[in-house]
Amino acid sequence: MRPKLSPIPPLSAIDKHVWKLAPNGRFSVKTFYNFLNDGGIHCHKTNVILKGGCPKKINLFNWLAWDNKILTLDNLDSRKCNVLPTPTCVMCHAGMETAEHLLIHCPMASYIWTYFSQLLGIRCSPRSLTDLWGDCRRSIPKILLPSWDLLLKAITWVIWLERNARIFTASCLLTVALILKIEHLVLSWFSAAPESKRAKLEDPMAKVKRSLEYLSSSDAIPVAPAERSPPPGEM
Repeated sequence: MRPKLSPIPPLSAIDKHVWKLAPNGRFSVKTFYNFLNDGGIHCHKTNVILKGGCPKKINLFNWLAWDNKILTLDNLDSRKCNVLPTPTCVMCHAGMETAEHLLIHCPMASYIWTYFSQLLGIRCSPRSLTDLWGDCRRSIPKILLPSWDLLLKAITWVIWLERNARIFTASCLLTVALILKIEHLVLSWFSAAPESKRAKLEDPMAKVKRSLEYLSSSDAIPVAPAERSPPPGEM
């Protein structure tokens, strides 16, 4: 280490703290207040994930999932809080339940992503949650983005609810039933959207509605309607 440091000349000046938010480098309550009032440290994904269109709790869930902060079994296991025998995914009973496995790579989740990608006529096979909100999202035509964002949030939310139901109530729905719940949820958000925003969602939502009608008419499984979703912003 000494040979590497020897070429660096020592400084005679004394180290000091510098507050970069002020021109004079000194901390002040005013500059800190202005920093917080401006939104604090900005995350380039936050505005996209937390923007309206669906209930705030679902936006927040997606933001926490993207940041790997939801209480999946691997996170609970690392905190010694997992009451299940193992952190194995309760959806497929194969891989460890991480946020990315549960919401992206689990066979059930993968099938749902493929179904809705084909329904909207897009190619989106997310490799990770970062990719889901990054390169995968950027590859989608701009005209379809508002609809895709709603579907994305509905898909992750319904998968999470199903995961919880399997753990806490030992109930289980087939994949097609989850697709129907997702479609009910998205269409309820579409119905509650302002008229100005509904125009941008009209064509993709028409495809979702036709899919809902087709799957609901099938006699393959009995499916109960999805729980009523509160209008966007209602908590």
